[in-house]
Amino acid sequence: MPRGKSSFVFSLESKSKGPQFFRLNLQKVLEIKTLAQSHSSLIRIESMAENPKVVGHEIYELALAKKVKFPSTLTEVQREQKCFNIGQISKDEDGVIDRNKAVEELVSLYGLVEEKTDDKKRKAEDENDSPVKQKKTETFAFPDNEGIAVALREIAGFYYKEGEKFKGGVYSKAAKSIREFPSDVFAKDAKNKPIKIAGIGKSIQGLMDEFKETGQIRKLEELRAKHA
Repeated sequence: MPRGKSSFVFSLESKSKGPQFFRLNLQKVLEIKTLAQSHSSLIRIESMAENPKVVGHEIYELALAKKVKFPSTLTEVQREQKCFNIGQISKDEDGVIDRNKAVEELVSLYGLVEEKTDDKKRKAEDENDSPVKQKKTETFAFPDNEGIAVALREIAGFYYKEGEKFKGGVYSKAAKSIREFPSDVFAKDAKNKPIKIAGIGKSIQGLMDEFKETGQIRKLEELRAKHA
């Protein structure tokens, strides 16, 4: 099953064969549900069991961006499982897990990581910076990472300018992680997969791959054109 794609199980009541179970994506399930309601059919959603690993990982990444303070005693696997469990009690009226609501529940449960004074100062500077302006005093633990870090920080600046503080924070955190990373962020691990970097999720990793291959990021070019 492709990562990030949710699937659901439903049953079709049959007088001759009894309940028949099928696995479909969310769009198909909702179409069937609507059809059942309009035709008084015996079709009914039996369970909406989203893939625990996928959902747990999605909520966990959002929680990290939000800086939820998870207990240090929990492993990453346990944290993702906890995120999925919280998601189970954060469903909307259609029975679909509301990721943002789940994150808010986690914030209520664990609180947020307290920012250090330097981090607060840097965050304030990020929000007040021009999207295309780079700090002259900024240094990089690995100089070759400067290009992608500057690009991601510029994207963060545009989102802050648009009032999208959450998105701006995600990209700002990614840029900071790359700025402080001690080696090449484009290196691969023993399995030829991207090395793990704090604050870098699947979507930002995709932008990094694009930058490595083409030297630019289409999202950034679109934001520059939009704010030109």
